[in-house]
Amino acid sequence: SARLQNAGRPAWFTTAAIVWVLAFLSVFYRQSLQNNPDFTRLDVWKEVPATLLEFVDPLPDPQRPESGWRYFPEYFPAIASAALILSGGWGLGHLLLRVLRPPLPELCLERLVFAMATGLSGLSLIVLACGLAGNMNRWLFVALLSGCCVVEILLRLLWRRGRSRAEHSADAGPQHARLPAAVRVACLCVMSVFLAMMFFGALSPPVDFDVREYHLQGPKEYYQAGRISFLAHNVYTSFPFLSEMLSLLGMIVRQDWFQGAIAGKIVLMTFAPLSALAVFAASRRWFGSTAGWLAATVHLSTPWTYRISIIAYAEGALTFYLASSVLALGIAAEHARQGSRVFRIVLLNGLLAGSAVASKYPGIVSVVVPAAAGLATISRRGGRRALIVTLAVFFVGVGSAAGPWLAKNAVQTGNPVYPLLFSAFGGRDWDELIEADWRDAHSPDHYRVADLGKKAGDVTCRSDWLSPLLYGFAPLAMLVGHRRRTTAALWMYLVWLFAVWWALTHRIDRFWVPMIPVASLLAGAGLCWSCSRLWQAFTGLVVTTAIVFSFVHCNLQQLSGYNAWLTDPAVARRMAALPAIEYLNSSLDAPHVLCVGEAAVFDARFRLAYNTVFDRSLFEEWLSDGHGDLRTPDDIRHTLEDRGITHILVNWQEILRYRLTYMQHRVAAGVADFVRPQTFQQLQTPGILSRSLPLSIVDANRFDSRQRREIARWAPSLMIGENPQQKFIAIELYEVLP
Repeated sequence: SARLQNAGRPAWFTTAAIVWVLAFLSVFYRQSLQNNPDFTRLDVWKEVPATLLEFVDPLPDPQRPESGWRYFPEYFPAIASAALILSGGWGLGHLLLRVLRPPLPELCLERLVFAMATGLSGLSLIVLACGLAGNMNRWLFVALLSGCCVVEILLRLLWRRGRSRAEHSADAGPQHARLPAAVRVACLCVMSVFLAMMFFGALSPPVDFDVREYHLQGPKEYYQAGRISFLAHNVYTSFPFLSEMLSLLGMIVRQDWFQGAIAGKIVLMTFAPLSALAVFAASRRWFGSTAGWLAATVHLSTPWTYRISIIAYAEGALTFYLASSVLALGIAAEHARQGSRVFRIVLLNGLLAGSAVASKYPGIVSVVVPAAAGLATISRRGGRRALIVTLAVFFVGVGSAAGPWLAKNAVQTGNPVYPLLFSAFGGRDWDELIEADWRDAHSPDHYRVADLGKKAGDVTCRSDWLSPLLYGFAPLAMLVGHRRRTTAALWMYLVWLFAVWWALTHRIDRFWVPMIPVASLLAGAGLCWSCSRLWQAFTGLVVTTAIVFSFVHCNLQQLSGYNAWLTDPAVARRMAALPAIEYLNSSLDAPHVLCVGEAAVFDARFRLAYNTVFDRSLFEEWLSDGHGDLRTPDDIRHTLEDRGITHILVNWQEILRYRLTYMQHRVAAGVADFVRPQTFQQLQTPGILSRSLPLSIVDANRFDSRQRREIARWAPSLMIGENPQQKFIAIELYEVLP
């Protein structure tokens, strides 16, 4: 088929395509890494021999922690919990599809993708409902997960009786020539290697700030409290929490918040292979089996996919629901062209788009809006009534998946999209100054046209965790003559995703990660646009070298993230914890700590109180008289005693960062100056607090002029020593005296 489509193209097409790819690669591999400025991509290439040798014959290293396969059984409980959750999601999803009855065969890849998507989304809503009701009984969820899996298996066994395999295993899409076995084996081997890396990364303790602040800390607090409630000290826990509910489910099933979090990380890691399955299914339908295998390989071998999979971010879930929504939209378009009814697949598409919103608020503009536009285009031939009914069915699905999260916020805070749209809905524990700081921190700070081109270069070529296969070959998809409309639609979608990222977000690089499955679809098509031997030999060489590069990049932990591999789990847990938190874990007897400026507290095994930067300061609320001064010593003693506080941990370095980034309006208004060293000195005078114990002192030479000016104005006493050997007291611990 591909030969017939491209047989009439002049020979110079292949030459031009090769020149383009070589030009792109020359630019790509010369880039330095934006988040790791000491590294360039050429430096990554220099690490290839050492990295490959390390896997074949690792050199002894006395400083390396104990590791080996003998520790792998210690991970079995977390793995078993994750397997139970995934099997329950598989069963629940297939049961839901039996109710929805989309126009798909009983056994096809598309049905598996949609079953896992709806099943995991359904599980998250069940956990939400039970958590709000205060019912987190372990055996209830074990029975639910096991029951869904068993019931689906029994239904399949009953349904298959009397039917031939061909009746229920036919592919739902167009049939294509089988791919050569060697290529399939090569793709499977590559994907298996990257999946193994992701799996061991998911087994590793979390080290990312956002994960320790709310992605896992929120579920931990819900688990410890035995219910889901509004957390006034952590505004981020009012976000839609689809993926975080799966982590909470891991804690409930495992009956341990840390091991349950590891189980949750494993479940979230599976969003990467599920996204690859959605990419494969879509690419196979539209561009053929060869493109499908290559697109899935490109997606899984992209360092961004690896990085998102080993960190418990929400982008993995959003990426999967975006990819599955694209697949559902394509199937709806196929059925509409055939004149078939599409309402069932439209409802399914709504559930997928709503699940994207339940994963992360940006899903509204990155999935719901374009999916609605696509469905409107599909249904316009049926007239106005068909358009209205189609969109109504779609938004019923969106509301079913995302509505419970909006309702929860509306009840708890008065704002369905809290903390967004404060000007329209208001919100609990929120004010104009916090809103101004939030808006500045989460919105673009300018709209200069020159930046648009720069960010386009970042997204396509310069970002640290890109693969050259994505945008080196995606433009060549336009050469696939028989699918130009599909290719054009996918490119329009990519442009839309980039535009909303640039125009509506604070342009953090991981926020555009959901573009990757769409780019992978196009790259798969671009890789096999021609069947000439020259092109196949060239692409084989480029793909091989790119995969080696990505493999090495992912294994450089300073670049792609912490992977403990088979390290002793107890040692890995201690190594991953923040030093100050681990000190409190191991050195004090059952403390109850008020954390000031420190919000990445997931690893704490002691009782604590804390607040994030966008929440009201607990230290100020408890100790201030409301006018910026301390309450009386007796009042302060009673307050700390009533709340059981035994120690106060202060992270001055984090507070400095906050003051220069996320608190500028509050700092300018003078309402953020209560938390300063002078306040703690005043608490020492009447004997409320002990002398401070510095837990971290850093070299002051790391600070730029702006940071130094702020320290001199706000906290000069934190600078000790003389230039050029000045030090900064970064973290201090105080004991509350009896």
